Amino acid sequence: MKKDNRFGHSEGTTDIALTEDGKLLTCGSDGDIRIWNGFSDDDPASFSASDSCLCLLCFGENVFVGTENHTVEAYELPHGKKLGVKAKFSAAVNHMDVSKDRTFLVAGSGDSTIQIVKLDSSTSQPIKLEAHSAPVLSVAIDPIQKYFASSGCDGNVNVWLLNSDLKLPTIAKSWENAFPKSTDIALTPTFCRMHWSPDGGDILAIPEMTKVGLYTRDNWTRKQVLQCKDITKLISVVRFSICGKYIAGGCSNGLIVMWNTGTSELIMKHTFASNAITGLLSTSGPEIYAVDAKGRFHWIGEILNLNSENNKLSTASTSKPNSPHEVENDDGMFDDGMDDIFGDTGEDDENEISILKIKAEVGFINDEYVGVDRATQGKKTSDEDDDVVSVASADGSNSVHSTRVSTLNLFTKAQEPFQPTSTPTQLEHRFMVWNNVGTIRSYSTEDDDAAIDVEFHDPSHHQAVHLRNQFDYSMGTLSLDAIVFACEKGKDYPSKLFCLNYVSWDVSKEWAIDMPQEEEILAIGIGASWIVAATNLNRLRLYSLSGLQYFVYDTPGQVVSLSGYNNLLFFTYHSGVGANGNQSIFYSIFIVKSYALSPLIMHSPLPLTPESTLAWVGFTEEGTPAFSDSSNTLRILNGRLWTPICNMKEFLSGPNDHFWVLGLSQLAQNVRAVKCKGAKYPPTLPRPTQMILDAKIPLCELDNEKGQQEDIMLRSFMTKAIAKKMDSKGFDTEEYKRSAKAALASSLIQLFYLSVAGNRDYRSSEYISLMPSSAAVQVAIKHAHTHHKRALVQHLTTIGQKKMEFVESEEEDDFETQGFPVASTNSYSNDSMVGSLFGIRNESVSGVPGMYQDVDYTSESRGNSRVTDLEPLVENPLLKKQKEEIRNIICPQEVRNANPFKKTEIEKIDSQGSTKGLAYIEAWRKPAEKSNELEFNPKHSKSKRSIAKKSLDKPKNTAAIGKESGKKKGKV
Repeated sequence: MKKDNRFGHSEGTTDIALTEDGKLLTCGSDGDIRIWNGFSDDDPASFSASDSCLCLLCFGENVFVGTENHTVEAYELPHGKKLGVKAKFSAAVNHMDVSKDRTFLVAGSGDSTIQIVKLDSSTSQPIKLEAHSAPVLSVAIDPIQKYFASSGCDGNVNVWLLNSDLKLPTIAKSWENAFPKSTDIALTPTFCRMHWSPDGGDILAIPEMTKVGLYTRDNWTRKQVLQCKDITKLISVVRFSICGKYIAGGCSNGLIVMWNTGTSELIMKHTFASNAITGLLSTSGPEIYAVDAKGRFHWIGEILNLNSENNKLSTASTSKPNSPHEVENDDGMFDDGMDDIFGDTGEDDENEISILKIKAEVGFINDEYVGVDRATQGKKTSDEDDDVVSVASADGSNSVHSTRVSTLNLFTKAQEPFQPTSTPTQLEHRFMVWNNVGTIRSYSTEDDDAAIDVEFHDPSHHQAVHLRNQFDYSMGTLSLDAIVFACEKGKDYPSKLFCLNYVSWDVSKEWAIDMPQEEEILAIGIGASWIVAATNLNRLRLYSLSGLQYFVYDTPGQVVSLSGYNNLLFFTYHSGVGANGNQSIFYSIFIVKSYALSPLIMHSPLPLTPESTLAWVGFTEEGTPAFSDSSNTLRILNGRLWTPICNMKEFLSGPNDHFWVLGLSQLAQNVRAVKCKGAKYPPTLPRPTQMILDAKIPLCELDNEKGQQEDIMLRSFMTKAIAKKMDSKGFDTEEYKRSAKAALASSLIQLFYLSVAGNRDYRSSEYISLMPSSAAVQVAIKHAHTHHKRALVQHLTTIGQKKMEFVESEEEDDFETQGFPVASTNSYSNDSMVGSLFGIRNESVSGVPGMYQDVDYTSESRGNSRVTDLEPLVENPLLKKQKEEIRNIICPQEVRNANPFKKTEIEKIDSQGSTKGLAYIEAWRKPAEKSNELEFNPKHSKSKRSIAKKSLDKPKNTAAIGKESGKKKGKV
């Protein structure tokens, strides 16, 4: 017997069903419906219902889901397109079943009623029954559709007789007090989920406390009682196998048992965890699939009889695949007359070449791609079997995962297009967008009328807007100037773009434009004065806020998502087919200028976490491109490279929890997000609460003081650089600059102390070289001298003197004077000008490493030697004379023409071999005082020059004057 379990959904009631093509369906309290190709499927397809799911069943190519939203909803497989609502209750839908001929549905609710819904008629009203005096727990329709059974929290089990017209069913049999009573499904000790035998429905299996009673139809006499001495808790779910030879039961303490219906013999028993079993499937293998109240997914295979070796199941009888994740090796599957040539006869011959095996290794069955896991399940060569046995014997594991052979998956399903900060389109109540301006919420009213509500965070800017969603708009975005909607192509109308322009001064503030017949909008974005729409023909359409069509561009691949900020467009798209579960997504950044798109970065790969998908794209509040993926990792663009700024997993408590990103700030160093417990997306009501997450660069050893201080140091550099950029735009960032400077100095001096204590002198000098001012260097030299670090003192003295002589002050730094190129068509260009576009520089300014010097992405004054349509920056001739005067004051002519053979004070100390470390401080302290005296203010240049002149003419010490004159005579 083999067994395994895994997480399937978040904590809560979970259900399971089987599709006609052998796939598994599960649903849970997270509202997701997942489609599994087998238990070992690590990446199941999924889509979301409108609310938490309590039950589901498969109906051909459709699936019915009972939700806590009081509805039975129908969805189309496998994409999850919503087909409508089949039934409505006044409480949650606890269980349901569909007839074998698929003509009607029976559903039970927490409002104690049962509804019978005709599926072949869209006009007929559902038949309502007051079935129980407490919430309904389960329903089950017999295969010949003569009866259906129901159980409720009142402890009763009823069998209803159906009429030909399904009207007024009557109770044919009732068992009272079959199990303990309760008031709600959340409090019941058993779900009492019954099942009819698949061979004509002759037997009805009912959980009876710790036993299972088998009753014959019509006369309702008990035929058999199945029991086990190890069952100590109530049986909650029973299920016949597909062949009808076995029956399995799941208990409220997690115990799963299986009997042979012919001999009443116990075949298997196993306990995974102490969680109530809520859903069960038993195949003819026999294999068992189960789900529990904690959202876990269980599998038991190759079941053997625990009582008798003589009656254990033959391995040969189960070699033919019967489970959903096994594929039958049919000799006629690829019958093209070439079997004799390639030896595709199913016989084991080491010299044979099997076309089936080759196709299965890359994930194909019958010329259709189904995935490597499903295609290779149960198809192992003798060599693989030997490897599996040796591995299993080595680690003692019987897990089904230990027998899997890793094979490269050559194909990864491409991610569907989506809007940033929006919830899936299949949700009935959803966010179309939530950004820093406001929210757009789409929902359905009680009359099934679709509506849209627009709310602004600042009500003084504009009042809330309510619209009828007559064209089924599925995409939306908004700015301070306009609201934009878009819809996909419908049966009676083309794909449409609609805009509400608030900055228009005329009376016509609305306009709409239809796409060509073959085009369909997939994503939209808005900027300062423009709107962009990406279509299914790999096309970008640019519009003005008034509806003017600027231009049309073709893109290298289908859009994944896009976002706008002022005059910047962040565009992501597929650049090919991903491999081994990874997406192949590239990005480009454009600047919207003069009614056209000018590329800044073209065709560069987006660094997603392996086996993850894109979750959000956008800009920081300061205008830097950023994105997050499904692994909850947030990154920002740093030059031409992406820097991880926050690993949001550290703030999550559950394995199925996620963060829904809303935005981030580089100055405040935080992320705004909504925590979704057990789900990927938040509900619209009640309104989700935003959380503020602290940014933290994922450095190594963040659990010790060195890693923590280095994180503070790097983030301080980034804050300092972005504050300067925002300050040049007129924003008040003095508080951020002061705090960043203080944090930077504190972290660097702490790191210096740690390095000195650990005898890391070279590292200590690196920390001091990053200091923004020379004042801290004196403190470092004193500390090094105290610890008798003579070599370190010498290096620190050199660093201090260089800072005094060559490093410009913070007020003279200008991050906006560098020339920026417009585009690089080569993703891997080594052009230095391309690097300067996003702040990658080799030199340092004011102690800030070049890679942390931020740039202005929205600046329109960019120059490039390779681009002829831009004007180069020209120095202002009016300031030339003033700069020359400043230069003469700060660095006089006699200093610039100093004798190169004259020894400096530092060289004198070295030649004399002085051991007094503090002498190094005295050697360059005086130039520091002199430089402070000569500080220049451009607004009062004359007064400063006069002050500087007085200081230069100030009489020196008599001895010093004599000494100096003697030197001059010697030189002459």
